[in-house]
Amino acid sequence: MGAYIAMWKNFFKISGRAPLMDYVFVFFINMGIWVIAAVIGGVTEAFDIIGNVMAVYTLAYIIPYTTLSIRRLHDCNRSGWWLLLFPPAAVWFLFSKGNEEGNDYGDAP
Repeated sequence: MGAYIAMWKNFFKISGRAPLMDYVFVFFINMGIWVIAAVIGGVTEAFDIIGNVMAVYTLAYIIPYTTLSIRRLHDCNRSGWWLLLFPPAAVWFLFSKGNEEGNDYGDAP
């Protein structure tokens, strides 16, 4: 849970590095939130309300998750521009092992 909270605390921080396990943890927490919302929406048939809540959550989530992704790419010694210019390759790097020692973006997390 610490990685998820840290993502929100580092809302606009794009410098530094983020370890793979933090990124994976946040990814699965987000997927869990979406699954729970879908189940609640399906069981209660409150699709409009749940849809609106998830839209607000998604809008709030975009910036901190993007900055976390940039820091994750930094851990692989890649620029954050990979997210914009080469999205398929960026996804590969987001879930690959980072540098174990320091790199251009700082010391190992």
